[in-house]
Amino acid sequence: MLVRHEDACTRAPTEGLVTTIMDEVLHSHPVIRAVGALLDIDEARIAPTTPLVDLVTDSFVLVELAIELQEEFDVQLEAQDLQLVTTVQDLVDLIASRS
Repeated sequence: MLVRHEDACTRAPTEGLVTTIMDEVLHSHPVIRAVGALLDIDEARIAPTTPLVDLVTDSFVLVELAIELQEEFDVQLEAQDLQLVTTVQDLVDLIASRS
């Protein structure tokens, strides 16, 4: 969309489009794809702000997920790390920091 402002044409920012593009980028993140596959959840339902407790209802499943992610991304995750992770983005950031 073009906006005329004082005889100058500039491209107006399109917040909705930017959000859609960011969602697509984040949903295609390898950690989000892996979480979706490991938990058998459609990755389109997993947003960076999704609380892990909404995806993992059992601490045993969280430990299994951590083990699988360690193997898949060749990282070391400690029990205390998992206590600090509350959202999917926290998990993405943790794995990125260990890679």
